[in-house]
Formats: sequence, C-alpha cells, structure tokens
Amino acid sequence: MHIPKLPDEEAVPTFCFGLFKSDQVSWGLPFPQNKNLTVLYSQTAGQHHQVNRNRVLFILVLNQPLSSNQYYVVERKGKRKGEAYINSKEEDMKTCCFCTSISDLKPQPLDPRNIYQQFEIRHCKRGGFASKSVAPDGFPPDFPRRKGWQVFTSTSKEFQLNEAPGLNTALRARLPDFNFPPSQKCSTPVVVGKWYCPFMFIKEGTVLKEQVKYSTYYEMTLEQHWEQIFASENMNNEGNTVAVDAAVECEVVTVGGAEAMADQKDAVDGVMWFRSFNKVTGETSGENEAGARCGVG
Repeated sequence: MHIPKLPDEEAVPTFCFGLFKSDQVSWGLPFPQNKNLTVLYSQTAGQHHQVNRNRVLFILVLNQPLSSNQYYVVERKGKRKGEAYINSKEEDMKTCCFCTSISDLKPQPLDPRNIYQQFEIRHCKRGGFASKSVAPDGFPPDFPRRKGWQVFTSTSKEFQLNEAPGLNTALRARLPDFNFPPSQKCSTPVVVGKWYCPFMFIKEGTVLKEQVKYSTYYEMTLEQHWEQIFASENMNNEGNTVAVDAAVECEVVTVGGAEAMADQKDAVDGVMWFRSFNKVTGETSGENEAGARCGVG
C-alpha cells in the first residue's frame, strides 16, 4: 500500500516566529502513516470542561484511492489495542424516556471487508476533522461522530517507515544482469517493487496486541534474480548442445527461510495459513508459520 508521510518541512506549521514546529495535523488529509497519531476532542457540560484523548491508527481502506479519504480507525493503546472502531446500525439504537440514542459498539478485530468498519473523514473549514460511516445506514461511535476533533503527531518508537514506491515497471520488465560466475548458483537479487502491508492482513499466531506492538506494518519487496535449476556437463562429445530435462516449480512459498505449504483445512476468517513442512515425510509443522488474508480485493 502507499504510505503517506508528513509534508515537506517548509509546509509544516510553526510557532514562536518559526522556532518550533507544530505537531498538530492542520494541513488536512491524508493522515501520515509514519507517525503515531493522537486524537483530542473536548466536551463541555455546564461549568465542566473535559478533554478526551484517543491514541489511534488511521489505516487507508483497501482498494480505495487516496482521495477517497476512507480509513479504518484502530486503537493503538489500551485493552482493545489492535481492534477497529465500528459503526452502529439502526437496529443497535436504544430508546429511553421516549428518546432514541446511539448505542456505541465496542471496537472489534478488523475485517477489511466489513463496510461498517470504514470511515470517510473530512477536514473542517474551521479546523479539525469530522467523519461519517461509509455504510449509508451506519452511525459512528465515540469521537468519530463529533465535529472538530484534532489530530496530533509524535515520532513512533515502534515502527520506522521508509519510501515504498510500489512496483517499478521499468525494472520489472528488464531481465536481471546475467554476468555472474558459473560457480554462483544465482545472481544478485534486484528489488523491482516495495510495499508496506498493515498488520491486519498478516497473522503470526501471536496475540493481537503483541503483533501490533512489534509489527504494525510489514515491509514487502518483489525481487528478480537468475537461479540455477538444472546443471549438466558437456564432455565434448555432443557438440555445443545440452539437453535440459528438469521439472521447474512455478511457485514456492517460504516462511522464515523454510519452504512452506498452504493449509487448506485451516482457512478461518478469510486467512490462509502457510506452514513449513518436511520434504521427506511431507508433514507440516508449526515451527514456522504465517497467515495471509485472502479473498480481499
């Protein structure tokens, strides 16, 4: 996925005659993905004034353009860390004293296909942000339904994101350099694409909170290289021809460097698990395993 970052330093607001940079997101959308984000909004009841804080992740909705301003809103801290906010439906409304009120649903594990976990966010003219449910009959919970909430950034100690330009079509169409010695079984890999994948599309078999803490984003690269798949010696008795008779694997999956295979019996909640296996016995093991969300897109 594309990772929006903070704007150029010249565009970041400053104060005290330019001596200090503001950590408030005041330039609008999209939200930077390489920073920790904290939402602040205030509530006033009579003489009481309260400022609320929500530490969240705004992750771009899958298969939508950047200009759509659609996000999953995920808790970054607390007991529901890693779970996503969800919009209520009309059937979730409750009636009390002849009045109907919104019954907020608790954050839930993110399902990228669930439209009720998707929010469209806009920048308010008077400052701050507001959002609405992408689902036409959805009612946002907590701070997303309020107007004018503010977003502040801080440097993340949990993840550092570099540039991820996606697929380099020019490099992808070009064959890797074939100038390497015969003693070398493969050429130097050439990176032809780079992406970042949010945590909800990868499963490691660990607790969700731990995964978000250590692996909020996964770096994905596409590499090309020449690799020897068959070797035969010419003993000067067959001219300049070599007969090649080899079965070539079209696709190989590895987890932790070990060859793995898909476990078709354990595809739960749209996640396909890949487990390392013993080539001799053909049995899988849980020593190296990873899950990837499938059927999305």
